[in-house]
Amino acid sequence: MRKIKYIFREIKHGFYNLTIFLPAIWKFRPFDYGFLLDVDKIAMLEMRDYFEKSKIAVGNEDNARYLRLAVNLLRQMDKTSEYYRHELKVGKPILYINMRNAPKGTVWSRNHDRVFQYDWYDEKCWRLYHRILNEKMREWWD
Repeated sequence: MRKIKYIFREIKHGFYNLTIFLPAIWKFRPFDYGFLLDVDKIAMLEMRDYFEKSKIAVGNEDNARYLRLAVNLLRQMDKTSEYYRHELKVGKPILYINMRNAPKGTVWSRNHDRVFQYDWYDEKCWRLYHRILNEKMREWWD
């Protein structure tokens, strides 16, 4: 009897996973890392909700905070090109980008063209996202 109950629970969980991951899997293409980041974002949202609401994960609010930050960074990386297009349309900046910490001698620090600023912003989000993964990801499952 316990085995049958376990099988039904696994089927229910499998269907739930299909429903939440289906849009990302449907759009997935193997030629761009952005599609993989969409799958990452969905997984991190689910894990964040688990850490925020689960009674088993009491004391893991720090993990939820880092997952929330990682998801926000993924969203920012998705929106940088939209920000730039909107900025061209409106004619004024909608996002402040700190260029003081751009590496010295790079195109970003020499040229304050807005396109390069958005590239640097995207690069900063990318680096911070991977730093979080590198330093915190193993703690999410311990």
